[in-house]
Amino acid sequence: MVAYVNEFKSRFRVGPICRALAESLDCGFITPRGYRMFKARPVSRMRARHEALARDIPEIHSDFFMAVYGYGKMHARLIAQGRDPAEIGRDQVMNVMRELGVQGVGRGRTPVTTKPTKDTGGRPDLVERKFKASAPNRLHVADITYVRMTDGCFGCVKFL
Repeated sequence: MVAYVNEFKSRFRVGPICRALAESLDCGFITPRGYRMFKARPVSRMRARHEALARDIPEIHSDFFMAVYGYGKMHARLIAQGRDPAEIGRDQVMNVMRELGVQGVGRGRTPVTTKPTKDTGGRPDLVERKFKASAPNRLHVADITYVRMTDGCFGCVKFL
């Protein structure tokens, strides 16, 4: 609500804006006195740290090699640059990165789709690479392929 009052206070006085908000909103209201008290209140230490992180994280992330950093490495990098570990936490770095839309790049893993056989012969070719059946319901083959998507997930494609 304070942002709304800030937006319209150049065109209207604070009092009428607060009265209009009190009449139109069921979720609460703000008084002119409450608005002025909020504006006069100094920025909290937590908010100041949050804003400092919001300035530093994009700067570090814009570096070519650091653009792959997730919140864990970003936290370690901030501490290596001289930040006090007691002042910032990994969760705080994660929240700021989420708000800024900054995220690390996952390395990704190849899914293990089959267990290798114990013998070196592999699996036998029961159809002997002849994929045409002589009659209906004589030959059934299937292929399951895992396809890596751009967001890091895997899709399963089945061919029968």
